[in-house]
Amino acid sequence: MSYCLCSLLWIVASFIIGLIIAIRKYLHSKREEFKQSRPEFNNDRQKVIGIFHPFCNAGGGGERVLWAAIKSLNDRFPYHSYVIYSDNYECNSTQILLKAKQTFQVETNFNIHFVQLKTCRLLSPKMYPFMTILFQNIGTMLVGLEAVFRCPPDIMLDTMGCSFIFPIFKLFSSSKVCAYVHYPTISVDMLNMVASNQSNYNNRQFIAKNPFLSNLKLLYYKTFAFIYRMTGKCTDVVMVNSTWTNNHIRQVWNLDVTTVYPPCNTSHLKKLDLSKRDRNLIISMAQFRPEKNHRLQIEALAKLIKILNENGDTVTIPKLIVIGSCRNEDDSQLVEELKQLSHQLNVEKYITFKVNLPYVQMEKHLGEASIAIHTMVNEHFGISVVEFLSAGLLTLAHNSGGPKLDIIKENNTGYFASNVDEFANTLYKLIKLSESEALKIRTQARQSIEKFSEQTFERSFSDIMEHLL
Repeated sequence: MSYCLCSLLWIVASFIIGLIIAIRKYLHSKREEFKQSRPEFNNDRQKVIGIFHPFCNAGGGGERVLWAAIKSLNDRFPYHSYVIYSDNYECNSTQILLKAKQTFQVETNFNIHFVQLKTCRLLSPKMYPFMTILFQNIGTMLVGLEAVFRCPPDIMLDTMGCSFIFPIFKLFSSSKVCAYVHYPTISVDMLNMVASNQSNYNNRQFIAKNPFLSNLKLLYYKTFAFIYRMTGKCTDVVMVNSTWTNNHIRQVWNLDVTTVYPPCNTSHLKKLDLSKRDRNLIISMAQFRPEKNHRLQIEALAKLIKILNENGDTVTIPKLIVIGSCRNEDDSQLVEELKQLSHQLNVEKYITFKVNLPYVQMEKHLGEASIAIHTMVNEHFGISVVEFLSAGLLTLAHNSGGPKLDIIKENNTGYFASNVDEFANTLYKLIKLSESEALKIRTQARQSIEKFSEQTFERSFSDIMEHLL
């Protein structure tokens, strides 16, 4: 019996190994065919670099990193071929590149090939009503399989945080794997939150209040964290965007990683006039997603107006401009919910929502406003916070994550708060600052952000990628 079982296992193992070898040979030949079809290839040293970023047509900080990374690689290594694994957008590559240029003010006159994937809907979290993290990452593996069979690269660069594709590319395509991690899929903070029965946008209240469900979810998270660590072991190079992300990735993946701050548009914004600011204009910039915590901004504004009314200071009631991009219907629905909240709190006439605003108009608002607010808890970095400092805004951010560890020096270049009362009181303080005090902070803020420039990112990113190329 044991002999038959061992024989069966040997046959199965041999079949699997043989299948993997056959797939690798097939993908190797497919990669060579792709190279032969591209006019830029003329020697064996040239490589195919595949960038996994299906939502490349979105307008968030991750996409700014994507296009700056491609630009830095193309400027330094123009003879390689660059491929983006993208969603099947209802637009052509020219339109995608034009939007990137208009949104991020980055030159996109490089030669790039788009592989439009048909399975990207599997990446959407709304497809998985429970055990979302696990099923979404299993879906990611299927999307990764389509990508590697459509165009097997020599080097795979992931700029979305889809770590479950790493073993797919490593095993089947023999690709070197580089990851630029914006935030960990699962972090020590998430484990601690479930263990301490705290409710949040990703830990529903009925689970947090039920000891059995909390323990079950904690086991699920720990199991997922183990699998997540194994996917991290498939990388050849890992870059992260902040000290906060660095700390968590080191803990979860148990790897050495390098912090490369994301590119921020500091050069344009540093030219904005510091003196012509509307003292009562507050600005916010973040994608419309639950974790960005826009509700706190609206609640803080309502509290601020209450403080002003109590002090008899009705002349200086401020206005808040909320700027952000929407990726899908869920994001658009969130905007409607935020508008309803502002109506419920009787502050709707003091808030303006600007959705998917062109960059030129965003820059105009950054040059007019006096104060900026950012409310995400444990923001992994905070590109918009750097842009606020570059524009010379009096910046108020949540007392956590990247803004605290990397960007703002409290009471010198910006301010922190942790709850509605703290945000409201600090906003009141900023409105009441004298012109000389405000100008001093604006100047110090602007001087502090040179390490976050696009040029610094491009140089650091291409230096690290040179080891793979």
